[in-house]
Amino acid sequence: MTKIRRYARFLSRKVVQVFTLSIAIGAVLSAVELAFAYGLQLYLQSLGLSSAQALHFPSWLPLQSEKYTLLFLFVVSILRALLLWSQTYLQGATVDHYSYTQRSRILEYVFNSDTASTNKLSALFNERIHFSSITVVGIQLFLLQATATVLLGVALCRISVPATALSVGLMSLFVLPLLLLNKKIKRTGEGLTSEWSKTNNRLMSSIKNILLLRIYGVQQREGALAQGNLKSYRDHMLRYHRTSGFSYAYPQVIAIVLLCSITLLARSWLNLPPTLLIAYFYLFLRFAQSLSSLNQATSDILLGWPQWKELYTWWANDYQSLARRRIAPEALIPLNVSEGTQNPMGWRIENISFSYPGAKHMMIERLTADIKPGSFAAIIGPSGAGKTTLISLLLGFLTPLEGQIQLEMNGSSSLLSESKHQMNRHIGYVGTDPFITEGTVLENITFGLPGPVSDADIQDAIQKSECDFIFRLPNGLEHRLTEQGQGLSAGQLQRLALTRALLRKPKALILDEATSNLDAGTEQRILQTLTQLKGEFTIVAVTHRESLLSFSDQVLKLSKE
Repeated sequence: MTKIRRYARFLSRKVVQVFTLSIAIGAVLSAVELAFAYGLQLYLQSLGLSSAQALHFPSWLPLQSEKYTLLFLFVVSILRALLLWSQTYLQGATVDHYSYTQRSRILEYVFNSDTASTNKLSALFNERIHFSSITVVGIQLFLLQATATVLLGVALCRISVPATALSVGLMSLFVLPLLLLNKKIKRTGEGLTSEWSKTNNRLMSSIKNILLLRIYGVQQREGALAQGNLKSYRDHMLRYHRTSGFSYAYPQVIAIVLLCSITLLARSWLNLPPTLLIAYFYLFLRFAQSLSSLNQATSDILLGWPQWKELYTWWANDYQSLARRRIAPEALIPLNVSEGTQNPMGWRIENISFSYPGAKHMMIERLTADIKPGSFAAIIGPSGAGKTTLISLLLGFLTPLEGQIQLEMNGSSSLLSESKHQMNRHIGYVGTDPFITEGTVLENITFGLPGPVSDADIQDAIQKSECDFIFRLPNGLEHRLTEQGQGLSAGQLQRLALTRALLRKPKALILDEATSNLDAGTEQRILQTLTQLKGEFTIVAVTHRESLLSFSDQVLKLSKE
């Protein structure tokens, strides 16, 4: 695939279509400007200020009276206004189509990727897309204005090649300042990328660790550093506005000075009649405006280019390498909690090995185990030994490089790769960091269920997960929670997550350090309850705690090489 095709795929089909339409509008706009210049000549003739011999316009224009000339100028003006409206609309449409496409890709990546950097994706989703869209709009405007500029230049040459050659030649002598300004704008764009990354990283890190910062008494210092990065970001933006404003006005000022000078020479040296000189003057002004817009577009492209390049690199590498997960038809079958918890599932792990791309060593190597249905299996090992990776392999989110995993469910055995979507409907999961949404306690514990749950089932799950504290909250099950679960302890949040998992009536319960925030007494009571229930569902628990091992039927010990 060529680079152009890759860029087109990155931009999206709609954006490419807008680019093509912009070229067409640029061509039509130049034709309208030329028609208006002809109309000016005709209007002067209709007023008796010029003779027909002094006119210079196409023979197909059937306009010889003042009335028709004014109508012609009116129609051309309306067309020009519509084209300018189209230009403005296309700029907005370009931003919307491009931003939507890129943000949609980031959302797809977040919900399908096994690993996602919060800081990086947050920056991509917001600032990178914002500034890279400036580059994309700059390209759209560049295509439109470049087309109009070239065609207006051709029209000027048709009127007078010497005058046009002299004007453009003199203007080229003043190009160096524009090149220096554009170089400065490019440095500004690079500075914006750097300063926003620093500001965003400090913000995200501080939100996650605000309690630590307060305890250590460094929140003011970190806040001052973040404010400094933000101020530097603002200064870069102000510098850009000053520079780009000057680069937009500069060509027009130079063009006026040159045009006035050439006009003085035109009548004696170039022998241009007055009416044609007026038309030339008008077209050259539009030509200069197009050049200014062209330079402005170049400034916008340079400003957002570093962030556009970063977003493109993410798309070309991370997004393109993301394995598209196709939802199997059985995955669309809704969970039916009335199925009960009969026939717990199990896994037969047969000599599997796995490593992440680019890793020097295997994360898991030649592992064999048999997690029988209805058993309690504990996974232990030091940090980085692959415990969570093994859970992802059991759930089918990762695929072994060697070996295979068999799934035992409903009395039959099949390859996990063939049954994982059906399996996931019967999995209950509790992690270290409980997933909490903004809403009531009831909405949180019934999250992911297809319909209403009986009061008896809710009471039973609350009792088993030691969540009686719910009824001591101001509004009980209707008590509203923030996304951070403000007002509840980490242990209470984990118990809410356990309640949610039990309400699914799972065939297997995955606990990934799910008791790490519980006090010893609560943990013991929950584990005793789960042990009594393990015949109804299989329990797989990742843990560092020795207390949990005494409840386990088997222990899978992973080591870190």
